[in-house]
Amino acid sequence: MFYERFLQICNNRGVKPTPVLKSLGISPGNMARWQTGASINSATLQKIADHFEVPIDYFLSDDLTDEDLQHMAEHVKISGVESAVVTAKNYPDFVNSIMSGKVISPDTLKRVANYLRCPLKFFVREDNSVLDSGRQDNPRLSDKELIIDILSRIPASKGYKYLQVTISRTIADNLSRNGITLDMLLETKISAEKARNLYDKTTDNEKILAFTNSDLIRIIQNFPITYDTLFTGME
Repeated sequence: MFYERFLQICNNRGVKPTPVLKSLGISPGNMARWQTGASINSATLQKIADHFEVPIDYFLSDDLTDEDLQHMAEHVKISGVESAVVTAKNYPDFVNSIMSGKVISPDTLKRVANYLRCPLKFFVREDNSVLDSGRQDNPRLSDKELIIDILSRIPASKGYKYLQVTISRTIADNLSRNGITLDMLLETKISAEKARNLYDKTTDNEKILAFTNSDLIRIIQNFPITYDTLFTGME
């Protein structure tokens, strides 16, 4: 378990396992032992967890990915990844509810596309995996509330994440059109990597993160702009 999780987080963070271990004063020779299932002592485990700023639990469970933990920390407005793990353990029903973003109905997608003034195909991957023809639209939500609801969920599928990212790209375009530059956005303390990726049209939608509701609130609080302008680009 530990070996696979260690390789996973190194890959997610774009670092090599051996240099990480050497920087922490841990012999890279341990890798061969861990690969065969040998246990890791608590002190070494804590040192590695501290380096990546994740709880020890991360390396002992295969239920939560590194990205999931980061998303949870943002969406539930708690401080740090460790708190996200505590929340996942103590409030499983709540976590299930916020992680339920997996598919939407074709009618819902049409509403999204019409409101954001973009073609339908912009919001879906080639496999159309986010669409479920058996799912019903929720007419009780206004178009604006629908977008907020979509962005409030942790994606439970690649198609749903793609939808969130493309909605966020539309928001970034609308911000730019209204004179809010990347540098101005970074001053609001939104994740620099996320903001740069969303403003950069060349980045791969599959590899970046979407805006969260807390990001939108931060934008609204810092600039003279409304949700309608965020979503449509118009006053």
